[in-house]
Amino acid sequence: MRKAEQFVWNEFERIQDKHIFCYLCVPRWLTFLTYTKSQDKAKKIIEKIKNYLLENNVICKDKTDEGWGLYGKPNCLNYAPSPISSLFSIFTKEALEADLKELINRQKEDGRWDTWYGISEGTKLEWAGIQTLWALKTLKNYHKIVP
Repeated sequence: MRKAEQFVWNEFERIQDKHIFCYLCVPRWLTFLTYTKSQDKAKKIIEKIKNYLLENNVICKDKTDEGWGLYGKPNCLNYAPSPISSLFSIFTKEALEADLKELINRQKEDGRWDTWYGISEGTKLEWAGIQTLWALKTLKNYHKIVP
């Protein structure tokens, strides 16, 4: 475990802010940071992530943008998929509610949520499944749907 944990800490140092826009990477980072025994170190990294998001205008606020909420154009829900998320406190209630409303509006007639991630139509469809699961879980976390 020590080797694995050291590897992850080395990766934080190596990649710095290169993947902060990636809503696929950051949740994995936060999971590690939440459960690592090195909480002093973890809190520093979480603060760095918060500051980076606030200072670098990472969140896509243009809800008319086709890529809103997708890879490279994240919304606040990508970083705070639940009210207990480590990054929840940096977003206003209004911003979260607006993004939840937009997320609901983007559901397709067949029930899925689209993605543009993938190298072919087949892989895009596979990723749409992952996107749909994420959207449903996020909506459930904010009590917008009930099981």
